[in-house]
Amino acid sequence: MEENRCNQFWNIIENHVREGETGQGIDYSLLALSLVEDDGSRASDFEQCLRYYLRVSYCHNVLGILRALMGYVSDDVFLNYRCALILAGRDLFMQSVNDPMQLDRFVLPCVESEEILSVSEMAYQIMRKQHSDASNPRLDWSDFYDYNLPDYDLDGEEWRGTEKLENLRARIKSSLNL
Repeated sequence: MEENRCNQFWNIIENHVREGETGQGIDYSLLALSLVEDDGSRASDFEQCLRYYLRVSYCHNVLGILRALMGYVSDDVFLNYRCALILAGRDLFMQSVNDPMQLDRFVLPCVESEEILSVSEMAYQIMRKQHSDASNPRLDWSDFYDYNLPDYDLDGEEWRGTEKLENLRARIKSSLNL
């Protein structure tokens, strides 16, 4: 993934989401408006990066965090949690993917965080009113990574046994004062 696109993606996220916010209270329509350009490239880049980071977070480390938080994890909750991690910002996202045992802050799942999946579609609807030949970035990038039906294994090393999970669960409880 091109570094400039990634940086722009994270800047957009961090400029429209208050620190610690993972879904509730985010004005997704304002986020979509920030992607509206004449040629649609900003919305397309956003959608490509969103799908890229959803794919990157399709890994055992992120699943382990969620299992430590909740126990059982459905596909929908796993997708929702990965959206929440993206909304939490680059630093927390990357640490969750790469080294969750070093996290000092944890994100809780939030149903509303999945609305980020519709942001480029909202931008497209606005652009289409202005330019009838606008391209739909959500459809353009659906083959790049289909977050609804991933057809590959989780990345990373599987967490075997319960020690790692129990250690992380204890850190989460301490961090969240549970």
